[in-house]
Order: sequence, then C-alpha cells, then structure tokens
Amino acid sequence: MIMTQWEHEQSEKIIHSTSVAAAGVGAIPFPGADAAPLAAIQCGQIIALGKVFDIRITDTIAASMVFNSMAQMGGKVIAGGLLKLIPGVGSVVNAGVAFSITEAIGWEAAEQFARQKRKDEAEQCARQNMQSESL
Repeated sequence: MIMTQWEHEQSEKIIHSTSVAAAGVGAIPFPGADAAPLAAIQCGQIIALGKVFDIRITDTIAASMVFNSMAQMGGKVIAGGLLKLIPGVGSVVNAGVAFSITEAIGWEAAEQFARQKRKDEAEQCARQNMQSESL
C-alpha cells in the first residue's frame, strides 16, 4: 500500500470534486473554450494533492505535470474537442472526457506523491539509524 488511509481519503475528495468541476467546464459547447479553465482546475488539483503528501508544488511544476499528462492523452483531448461540433451530444461526451482525464491526472499525481513521500520517509529513517549507530 503506497498511501495511508487518510492520504487516500483526502486524495479521493480532491480528485472527485475537481473532476466534477472539470466535467462542468467540459460541457461548455464551444470548441477550445474549456482549455484554460480545465488546465486551471487540474493545476489546482495537483497543488492540493501535494499538500496532502507534504510536497510543495509550484504553479510551474503543476502546469508541467498537467501538460505532460494531457500530451500522453492527446487523442482523447482532441476527440472530445471535435465532438463539440455536434450540438448537445458533443458537450455531454466532452464533459465525460474532461471528468475522466482529470481523474486520471489526479490519481497519477497522488500515486507519484505517495511514492516520493514513502521514499523520503525511508531515507530519513536510514539517516536516523546511521546517526544512532555512530553514537
């Protein structure tokens, strides 16, 4: 288990609430109009998740993580945007795409942060053991 129960519960709250917000933005019926608000929601999500794991994330790092994830999921992003050209249906589909991508970005970030925190804790424990052995 990478995350503690508390970390998982907090991550879940953050990820699900931001994903619902992203779905609302994704439903905007104009192609491209959702890009900046979605990026802002996803950057905020990553910064909030960093706090759960005591990892300070700057706006620049958060944006980099979001854009890296978006590049990996590029086909879904493009398809969702093109579907907006179909009135009604496109907005519904794109809301689902925005929700799913935001969920995926959030869980990937949470898992990365949890692994980093566990690594940092192990290194700190090893340093403490070495200091106590040298006494």
